[in-house]
Amino acid sequence: MAPKLTDLERQQIIEQFSTGKSCNAIARDTGRSTSTVSNIAREEGHRFGQSNLAQARAARSAYGAETRARIAAKLAERMETAAVDDERWVGLEPKDWRDIGQGMSSMARVLLDIDRHDNAGGRDVSAMDQWLAAMTGTE
Repeated sequence: MAPKLTDLERQQIIEQFSTGKSCNAIARDTGRSTSTVSNIAREEGHRFGQSNLAQARAARSAYGAETRARIAAKLAERMETAAVDDERWVGLEPKDWRDIGQGMSSMARVLLDIDRHDNAGGRDVSAMDQWLAAMTGTE
C-alpha cells in the first residue's frame, strides 16, 4: 500500500495541472497512481485535455474565417469583373440576362451570409460593403 498523500505532494500534483500534462504523466512524475491524480483533479475541478480542445477549436475557427475571407474576396472580385466588363454584355439574349442576374444574386447572398457570420461582433467593414461602395463610387 502506498504511503498517505501529504499536503505538499497534493500541492505538487495540483501545480502540474496547469502544465497541460496528462493524468498518466503527472502520476508517473509524482509516483502516485492515476486514480489518485484523477481524484485530486476532480476535487479541484480540473478536466484533463480541455485546454487542448479549446486550442483546437480556436485553430479551426481561425482557419474557417480565413477560408471564408478568401471565398468572399474571390466572389467580390468576380462580381466586380462581371459588372464592369462591357464586352461581355453585348448581344446577350434575355435568357442570358436572367441567368447572369440569378448568378450575381446568388453570389451576393453568399457574400452577405459570409459577412453576417464573420461580422456578428460588429467588426470592420465587410467585403460586400466594400464592393458595393466601389461599385457606387462612394468609397
